[in-house]
Amino acid sequence: MITHKGQCHCGDVEITFETSLEGPKIMPRTCDCTFCRRTRPIYASDPAGQITLRHKAGALRAYRFGHETADFISCARCGVFLGAIGEMNANTHGVLNVAGALMEDLMADEAVVLNFDGEGVEARNARRDQRWTPVRLEETP
Repeated sequence: MITHKGQCHCGDVEITFETSLEGPKIMPRTCDCTFCRRTRPIYASDPAGQITLRHKAGALRAYRFGHETADFISCARCGVFLGAIGEMNANTHGVLNVAGALMEDLMADEAVVLNFDGEGVEARNARRDQRWTPVRLEETP
């Protein structure tokens, strides 16, 4: 496993992304929804990997929109958008915004732009279940 480390701008949220994927297999991507066009994330995930978010109490802010099937997570202090998490099959999975976490080694010059218009809740959850990464949330003192 390769370990990538990052954090929000103020440091209240530290991120670790463990993956066995390298280079183009990570497939940095974004989507063209109105949220992503405004925040310009570059997403990465690995279903066989692990994302760990270490955060101070109250440091995570969640926002839901659209189908309301995932929480889009930002740091409550500095506002940096860090990724999205959701419950799938009783487990927490997510996709990491490597641009927000400033994981420069995972940032591509040009991310693949995906379009999920017309995707229903069932199809969206099935796609995320197959592609998103298990997430562990760890609150620190």
